[in-house]
Amino acid sequence: MSTSQYIQIKAAILLAAINILVLVLPVLAQESLAQESLAQESLAQKSIESNENAASVRSDQIEKLRLIIWKRWASVTDSVFFKEYKITSDNWLRKHVPSIPPIRPEEGKAKLTSSFGWRKHPILGKEKFHNGIDLAAAPGQAVYSTAQGIIEKVGYDPIIGNYITLNHTGLFKTIYGHLSATLVKAGKWVDRDQLIGLVGNTGRSTGYHLHYIVKKNNIAVNADPYLFLRYGVGY
Repeated sequence: MSTSQYIQIKAAILLAAINILVLVLPVLAQESLAQESLAQESLAQKSIESNENAASVRSDQIEKLRLIIWKRWASVTDSVFFKEYKITSDNWLRKHVPSIPPIRPEEGKAKLTSSFGWRKHPILGKEKFHNGIDLAAAPGQAVYSTAQGIIEKVGYDPIIGNYITLNHTGLFKTIYGHLSATLVKAGKWVDRDQLIGLVGNTGRSTGYHLHYIVKKNNIAVNADPYLFLRYGVGY
């Protein structure tokens, strides 16, 4: 075999090898991509499962927190009432008991500036009993009814300014004071979480806020435990 023939044979073999590689490499690349895709899908599935598990854990934690809040309020504030009336559902609360904030937190900041009980009056400068709670909020911020009921009275008082009194099936009443506007009329029925007025600065007031009173059997009680009562009941 001559040298030129030998070179021609080797060149043909090399060319054949190159052709084989050209055909095989795309197949190998596709298989590699498929394996990588499967691995990514597996990781994504694990991530989804992990997120679902985390969400489930967070949900359980929230429910436990609600139960803790519920038990604390029930034991500290009015345990006799809660046991006596056997609150078992949100529907019961809707009909009978103030159970949500009168100002929605998601609609703007509402800061508790004065609690229920004895305090130094900000205008008179002497100790006086505060029969409600004060929630500072933006002028014109929406005020909502905290339970179903009949609008018992809409009027003006030199101390609490424009106000609304709601009667909730006789046992409870709520009063909303210092309003800039009242959006309901006496004798009308309202549902829980219905817009009834706007935050104002009317009457004897040092700034824009809502004076919120809860009365049980016509006696003013601490409104704090009733602000988030709905969210402390398992339903």
